[in-house]
Amino acid sequence: MSLQLVANLLLNAHVGLTTLAGVLGPVDIYAPCNPVLLATWCGTKDAVMDWPLLRRKWGSGQKGCGDEAHKRVVKSALYACLGTAKTDWNQQARAIKQKSVESYRAYTSDMHRCPGQALVPDDKLKKYMWLLPAKLYCQLVWYFALLAPTWFRCYLSVQEANAWCLWVLDSLLSVRMKAFVRFSRYKFILPYVYGTLKAKCFSDGARSCKKFGHSCIRKVVSCARWPCRTRWRFVHKALEMLAQEFLDGDEVWGLKDAACVVDRRLSVARVAAGHCKCQRCLQSKPKVVAFSADAGQFFETVPPSVAIHAARTLIRRAQAISGKDTVTVTRGKKKRHAFVGGSVFAFDPSSFRFLLVDLLLALTACMLLGLCCVGDACFRLRGLPIGGLLSKVAASLVLGLEEEAWAHNPALRSHFGYATTSSACRFEVACARYVDDVFWASGVYCKKCLLHALDLVYSVKFDLASAGDKVAWLDLVLNVACLKWEMLPKELVFPPPWGAVCGYLRMFLLGRFHRWNEVGLDDLAWFDAVAHVLKRLHEADWPPKTVRAALFQSRHVVSQRRQGYLLRVFRCLWLSR
Repeated sequence: MSLQLVANLLLNAHVGLTTLAGVLGPVDIYAPCNPVLLATWCGTKDAVMDWPLLRRKWGSGQKGCGDEAHKRVVKSALYACLGTAKTDWNQQARAIKQKSVESYRAYTSDMHRCPGQALVPDDKLKKYMWLLPAKLYCQLVWYFALLAPTWFRCYLSVQEANAWCLWVLDSLLSVRMKAFVRFSRYKFILPYVYGTLKAKCFSDGARSCKKFGHSCIRKVVSCARWPCRTRWRFVHKALEMLAQEFLDGDEVWGLKDAACVVDRRLSVARVAAGHCKCQRCLQSKPKVVAFSADAGQFFETVPPSVAIHAARTLIRRAQAISGKDTVTVTRGKKKRHAFVGGSVFAFDPSSFRFLLVDLLLALTACMLLGLCCVGDACFRLRGLPIGGLLSKVAASLVLGLEEEAWAHNPALRSHFGYATTSSACRFEVACARYVDDVFWASGVYCKKCLLHALDLVYSVKFDLASAGDKVAWLDLVLNVACLKWEMLPKELVFPPPWGAVCGYLRMFLLGRFHRWNEVGLDDLAWFDAVAHVLKRLHEADWPPKTVRAALFQSRHVVSQRRQGYLLRVFRCLWLSR
């Protein structure tokens, strides 16, 4: 650190120097008139003092003192000179701290939990929590567990139910699978239930839902007590790969590919060149008809036996087509890859290999557990548990086989009047499904006929979620008139600038830009999405310097033309008067 830089820093920080000669030139820090500057230099890293020079300039008033005594006298004098400066610095630090404390208290005033209250997650908005009295929360979970038609009170004790779960896993898992999931560590594995509140069902501190039998609290069955439960993700990945390779369903296996997959299916079905009259009921209709639907209680209505039968069908088909009986899953840090084949006897620390029979037995064991606890009470489930380790892939197998049976049976579709223009279903209707959220679009049939076909395809009831000129599906919105995608406006919750970690905004913007590139938004939809995000940042009082730096650091994933629009929106929100 140069002396000139030290002098300028001290001057700008109002250290208390009354006179500082030579600001524009060399500064004599050993002069008796610059004690604060000298003391600051002594406190810097790797500072070297010229004690003989200092004694010559400061030693006239310290007669008869040796070198060590002179050093002590000089140090005490320097510390005394810094006393007023330290006081000023401490006052500034206390003022800054007090300001941040006040901001923190204002921001978290409604987040403090009183004794006897429970923090309950919101079902949709993961950044929001509900504050409920603990007794009320327990009563609500208990009430909706008793109200559910597929949940039955089981008069087993918690210890007996846990022993049953251990016995089921011990009986069905193979020796190889037990060693993989570390079954020897399993002591208490009975899943427990917690609830997430659905905001649409409550208003003004009371339940406002009038739908009969509706579960206003989502009952999630958690297996967090299971040791090494992350290893079950490799089992899930292996079964998911088999479903992806050997089932001809409508499943979209990732949000990243959702828009691209639907665009391809819309092109194959020639939806844009639709008819103005339904080819089944001969009623007039819009040129393009699209809607989305979801099965609200799908997991709870699918019997475990149906999921097991679907898994057995898949395993047999995989063995017959591939001629192999193993699946290999690589141990990637960010993404796991799976393929059919591999030897279970070969040692490879970079992957895991499973026998197809072991996968079937593992899924059967998870489906047959069927017990959970709400407090100290046990319940028996007739359907799949929401939150189960293999419930998602089980749902994919059941729905995938039903979609395949409908698409591969033109005689059945013709019987109900759904093979009017082509014997192949994909040429008439563009179908896509993500878990239990379904999207259908067609230029051949009207909405009424498509909803009737939806009931024929699936054994579970799907409720209409969105229809009309703009159809919302997942985090996307399809403009039916031009078949272009837009982003679904969501409520963005940004932390205050002082409460965000370093690089938070840059990583958030990069994630948004990458997602919009995956969807392939046109310019108008991209501009709307950018304006929505920047407007929320402006409303959250993020400083322009931080936002500008984050935009600059994430600009490499944005085209040159759109970078100019980003700058114009930023100037309009932060720099306009």
